[in-house]
Amino acid sequence: MPKAATPLDLVIVDDEPQVTAALTREIGLRYPAGSVTLCPFNDPRSALAYVQDKGDQVFMVISDLRMPGLSGAELLEAIRRHNPLVQTTLLTAYSDMDDISRAVSASIRSLLLKPWNQDRLYAEIDAALNEFTLRRENVRLKAELEFQLDTAGDFQRRLLDLRSLPLVWPEIEVKYLPVQRYGCSGDYYDVFKLPDGRVVLLLGDVAGHGIRSALITMMIKTLALGYRLGDQAVFASPSALLERLNRDLHHILAGATNCWTAFAAVIVNRTDKEISISNAGLPAAILRRQHGELVTLAKDGLVLAFADDSRYRETTLPIAAGDSLFLSSDGLTENKATGQTLEVEAANRLVGECLASGGDAQLLLDRFRELQPGQAFTDDVSVLIARF
Repeated sequence: MPKAATPLDLVIVDDEPQVTAALTREIGLRYPAGSVTLCPFNDPRSALAYVQDKGDQVFMVISDLRMPGLSGAELLEAIRRHNPLVQTTLLTAYSDMDDISRAVSASIRSLLLKPWNQDRLYAEIDAALNEFTLRRENVRLKAELEFQLDTAGDFQRRLLDLRSLPLVWPEIEVKYLPVQRYGCSGDYYDVFKLPDGRVVLLLGDVAGHGIRSALITMMIKTLALGYRLGDQAVFASPSALLERLNRDLHHILAGATNCWTAFAAVIVNRTDKEISISNAGLPAAILRRQHGELVTLAKDGLVLAFADDSRYRETTLPIAAGDSLFLSSDGLTENKATGQTLEVEAANRLVGECLASGGDAQLLLDRFRELQPGQAFTDDVSVLIARF
């Protein structure tokens, strides 16, 4: 016999006292005191008030169909509206199809005919107790998961916050939009200045969503910080940085599946007036010249953590005042629901138009969102704009 961890209430409602007494006696033989608390009522309105007051302490209501003032179907319908977890059973000696149809439409769990069969009665209660316990645990676990996701998302946003960045040049703007149902994401970005004056721009997109992907972004943040504090030779070039980061991630995540990270590293050298970039699977970066020319910097490297010996090429280009660099994760142009991707030429043209008009990252997000089916992104989105 199933047994709840703590006694739950089973409410019995019938306007005839002899019926509630008989049910209470018969159910009590199967469920002794301490396992289930039996709560008989002869007034349906009193029963409704009791259930509404007790919340999820009540796991089941067995109610007669025909009662003065409030029918069993109306009572159970009101109870289900108040607490959908409560299991409801209608007890009737009638075969009125209209009443039964209403009971079914109100999502009443089951029907018992008078005179009831004892084995059927016990089976209904056993099933109701199991169903209620399972559903209540699911609600608890869902709330716990939502709390964990919200907490992870809050910590991740704090980790990615660039508002305190002590950087005058270049002008940096970042927009970060995680998939709403997860709260945290696999997108990562960072901007920092090296002691020699060069500026490092990083953007990454870890496979998947949720806490696991968010944790990997925190690993990347920690590794990058470690390089800055202890091994700045890693920043000799973007390709050297990607190769080191790839080896370290591959080692840390050895044996884990689908933990790859698309990543781009840019080093800006103001003294030499040039940028160098290496790309490991992110959408191609776009450099917009001050006179309007768009230079596409192709993605040509394998994603990080796929193979420990991956090598990465880099591209070095001169920059001038008025140039802008654009980086994004693939959620900007891909739609996970349809499998469609915005054509590269159309995406580049839209980026160029936004940068030319002086539009900010939010405007750019809005323009791309309008092109998505349903005007909604289906993946995490991050964009980074650097204006020189």
